Amino acid sequence: MEWSAALAVLTQAGGDALVLARRLVQVGDGAMVDRQSGAYNLRFLEELLEKEISRAIPHNHQLSLVLFHLANYADLLSSVGDLSAESVLGQMVELIRSKTRKVNSLARVNETDFCLVIPEAAQEVAEKIAAELSSLAQSTDYLAEVNGSTSPIRVALQTRTVANSSAVDSALESWFPR
Repeated sequence: MEWSAALAVLTQAGGDALVLARRLVQVGDGAMVDRQSGAYNLRFLEELLEKEISRAIPHNHQLSLVLFHLANYADLLSSVGDLSAESVLGQMVELIRSKTRKVNSLARVNETDFCLVIPEAAQEVAEKIAAELSSLAQSTDYLAEVNGSTSPIRVALQTRTVANSSAVDSALESWFPR
């Protein structure tokens, strides 16, 4: 059975299907996953936002985003190198995922920016999540190989929140210009 057919079956199963489907996409051709960080990629984000916005607007549902900017990424690359920087990003992505609901999706937009999609959440909820995740992510020591030994590395994040499904598209364009 092709991975896409298996994905369709899992999606219909409900319950934990979303979690299993995400893993299946990662194991499949990886077209929706950023290979450096393990987060979803921009292609996935664009498709997800299209679906979430089209679902939220007619039913007047909330849709919020937390936008993360990794402020010290250039310093991280120059001090630890590409492979260790990828490891740090992967650890940060796993930390953020472990502290959010399964229905939330984290995507890497570009080299330094990530977006957490939070369906059914108001601005206040997004702001609370942003503050908690930013504080946790910045206070965590990520382990990276530096000059033959393992060293603790910290990240510096800037965050912004956006709520209201009609404002999401314009906010993304201003935060992540192409």
